[in-house]
Amino acid sequence: MEPILLFEYDKKTNATITKQIATELPDIDMVEVNSFDTDTMVQVLIPLAAILAPVISPIIIKLIRDKNVTIKFDGIEASGRFNEVRELIEMVRKKSGDD
Repeated sequence: MEPILLFEYDKKTNATITKQIATELPDIDMVEVNSFDTDTMVQVLIPLAAILAPVISPIIIKLIRDKNVTIKFDGIEASGRFNEVRELIEMVRKKSGDD
């Protein structure tokens, strides 16, 4: 099974990203998650290959540069800007054998 990264972001403050993902990447899985103590979050499941591809979709670039992004993979969770979670991306790539 191909490694998948899960990105979370606040639905209210990033509504345009949700619309763009639905339009540009219709095969990407998106789930809305409601919580009692936070606003509605959107979870987007993106294959690792799409993030590490030589040509990355502009909408994925927007998503991974979002200030409120959370990446989850194999029991590990990291939040922050893409540069702050880059180490997790590299770890996932090594684990998946895409050195």
